[in-house]
Amino acid sequence: MAYSSNTRVAHIMDIAYVPSTITRQARSHNRPWVVHNLPPVKFSPSGLASRFVDLKHWLRGRKAVDLVHVHYATNGYYLWGFDGPSVLHFHGSDARINSQQPGVRQVIEASIKAASAVVYATPDLGETLSTLAPKATYLPNPAPILPPGFVPEKAVPNRIVFNARWDDTKGGMKLVEAAKELVNYGFDVHSIDWGTYRQEARDAGVIMHPLMPMNDFASLLSTGSVVVGQFGFRALSISDMLTLKVGRPLMTIPLTGLYEDSFPLPGAELDTLAEQVADFATAKLDSVDSSVLTDWIDEQHGIESCLQTWEDLYRSIS
Repeated sequence: MAYSSNTRVAHIMDIAYVPSTITRQARSHNRPWVVHNLPPVKFSPSGLASRFVDLKHWLRGRKAVDLVHVHYATNGYYLWGFDGPSVLHFHGSDARINSQQPGVRQVIEASIKAASAVVYATPDLGETLSTLAPKATYLPNPAPILPPGFVPEKAVPNRIVFNARWDDTKGGMKLVEAAKELVNYGFDVHSIDWGTYRQEARDAGVIMHPLMPMNDFASLLSTGSVVVGQFGFRALSISDMLTLKVGRPLMTIPLTGLYEDSFPLPGAELDTLAEQVADFATAKLDSVDSSVLTDWIDEQHGIESCLQTWEDLYRSIS
């Protein structure tokens, strides 16, 4: 059946809120899209049992679905045996880390073969997947949508906010070291209490906030004079996009591919991050026009253009 506005699309797993963001927009246009979230992966009898029960329910109910879009490649077995068109969507660590793990790699390889199309969420993943899935194509993430009437907080002078979790995939201990230097310089450094090195970040003097809903996180980001993004890969994370949506200067790794000639802010190097952030906050901050940042992210990752691109993909495989 050719894709149409009546095609029933099921998104499997709400990775970084990308599926729920695009689905809300699709439903505002009367598209019958749904998001099916999965139980968290826990390698325990109860954890594995919850996944098994969920999979059993999914297999019984998927006859009511016309197209399946599975997010995060380790979940690819949810499209095995499906009769209609299907999409396997790589989001990051599934390509960089999970695909190298014995056993998991075989699940991913089987899922690539079973899918009608394979896509990836950030431009840098094309090179990572060049051998594993050479026919994979880039499918842009929509930027987060802020609620109607959302007003960013005023930036707090001297405040730096780190938007990424404290993990090796985002910059690891070098991010912690940069945060410690900024604290020693006299900056008020804030972040989310999340990730492998969160205790080390706390010990470095970072003021930690609990995990919170996206709208509250957007408000926290907007209090930063400068926001430090992720440094694990040369692309924008969802938190980076949210930073730009609230019009705050983002210091992140130099970007590649589609962004490198148009991104309105300078990139930073992890080894000299603290010095670069301090210099930007004290000498260059007044030159930043927040409307330039919000306009750029809307142009590159606006929800309507992303919805059209995703639907074009569905038409191509139906």
